[in-house]
Amino acid sequence: MHLHQGLDTTATLCWDVPGSSVYLEAAHATLPCHDALWEAPTAEVWAALFSGSSPPAPGLTTMHALHALADRTQHGSEALRGVRSDGFAMTLLLGIVHAIGWLKAHEEEVTALFLPQAKGWGDGGKAAVAGDALEAAWEFYQERVVLPAEVQRGLVGQVQVGPAVGLSLMLHLTAVTTRLPLRLLQPLARPAGAVSSAASIAHLDALRMWAASSNGQLARRTAYHAGQLLELANYRTSPAATSGQPLEPFALFYGALALIAFLRFAAAQEALKPLEVKEEDVKMGEVLWLDRLVGPDDDALAEWVADGAGEVGLKGVGALGGVDREAVAKRLLVAVGERLKRGEVWGVGKGLGETLLRMAEA
Repeated sequence: MHLHQGLDTTATLCWDVPGSSVYLEAAHATLPCHDALWEAPTAEVWAALFSGSSPPAPGLTTMHALHALADRTQHGSEALRGVRSDGFAMTLLLGIVHAIGWLKAHEEEVTALFLPQAKGWGDGGKAAVAGDALEAAWEFYQERVVLPAEVQRGLVGQVQVGPAVGLSLMLHLTAVTTRLPLRLLQPLARPAGAVSSAASIAHLDALRMWAASSNGQLARRTAYHAGQLLELANYRTSPAATSGQPLEPFALFYGALALIAFLRFAAAQEALKPLEVKEEDVKMGEVLWLDRLVGPDDDALAEWVADGAGEVGLKGVGALGGVDREAVAKRLLVAVGERLKRGEVWGVGKGLGETLLRMAEA
């Protein structure tokens, strides 16, 4: 059941499709034990591993774990102590949190699109409470899952990095697609003329609204998470450095599309006040590289997200705030597209890479 639920929520994250069929059935299922315990070859090995582990509390169900995640006062509780050290349980719960948020946003969009006269239906207070509960769950992951930069740098570039980088990939990918939904990202990769002019206009209007939201802060926060995705997935290296994580090709693909959206819509906004990156600034280390592994509480990052001041860029392609943004966009598409095509673990990456390369040629 847990595997089914994990695949269900992954489909929502990677393909923008609903996947809530097993939530109710799995709500009362206890969380799984650690992978190492499950795979222990003998009783003696199991006992030795168990004595030094912090498994989820006995009888802790998926539902009760989500209740604790959604309550900030419970984030340090004994109930979640064991969950924090179990990569599979954390991945499972993060997938559900993202899928619930997706369903909530999808319902609101469908209602507004097809039943505009029903705007305001329901209890706005309940909607606000639900939104705050989801934010509380996001905060739990942001504060406890994003690895310290020095730890991440030690993991990235290795052939086998285990679940830690996989969970970080998932966290940043959910952060990107929550702020910039796949329904807005995916059309960027479609060839011209593939959608009607009316749909194209609506799509462009939606991206402009995203770019201007909160004086550009939403777009800048999205760009940060997208840059982290590219670095975690080693977009500037050979396939020997692949993390081997199933989400890696999607992290590269959607991370690149999010940065293309930022370049074409957000960086052009007057509120961002883009500046040219000078060579002396690069030498002095005064450029904020979005593909440098850094936590969300980094001072330079926080300042840029807040007001857009300063120069930003990607180490692999250059400055994002310069006047020749399309040239930067092309270099980014080629770099990530070639990296996806070189990937040897997950075949889907080849098709996604070819899509980005076609975008670069358009």
